[in-house]
Amino acid sequence: MKSKQEMRSSRTSSSSSYYSVDGNTKPVPSSVLPSFIKELVDVDAADTYGENECSSCMLKQESEKTLMHVSALAEWQLKRCFEWFEKVDMLREVRENDLNILVKSAWCELMVVNLSRRSLSLANEVMLCKDHVLDFKSAEVSGIGDIVQRAVQLTAKLKNINLDNVEFSCLKVVIMLNPGKKVNNCYEIVINT
Repeated sequence: MKSKQEMRSSRTSSSSSYYSVDGNTKPVPSSVLPSFIKELVDVDAADTYGENECSSCMLKQESEKTLMHVSALAEWQLKRCFEWFEKVDMLREVRENDLNILVKSAWCELMVVNLSRRSLSLANEVMLCKDHVLDFKSAEVSGIGDIVQRAVQLTAKLKNINLDNVEFSCLKVVIMLNPGKKVNNCYEIVINT
């Protein structure tokens, strides 16, 4: 039986169009991806939070700066959740009431996943943006120690399983469509995927 790495290697040699997070991840040929997954990856690739200058970094006091970053991350994540439902064909079928339930139940978990993904190169810290790295002690002072602790723990697990960008996108959809609450048409959407 082939390992995950061997399967990826054999798939990548047969296509010239690839999806990849950065130079360190394994490319996945777009020819083997279902159209739904391609859409997810394309929408997810547009998530550039923290790559540009941010107004939160302009603040002088560290705890204010941290809280502003977390508020901006939360706002960004909510916006991104709704964008997924607008831009991914299969997710457009979700009714507005169900959409609201899904976003309310998933945005925080998705924010932690994105925070962890952004922090993969760090040890026991999280990257709020390109110019603001936060350790647990500083997070405790700002009142967000629990969030940072969860993000650091998740980052360690994500490092061990070494997900590529396709797998990250799929993980996020699983989080999004698994609200722990009854929603009317999401079950059918998941089953048909």
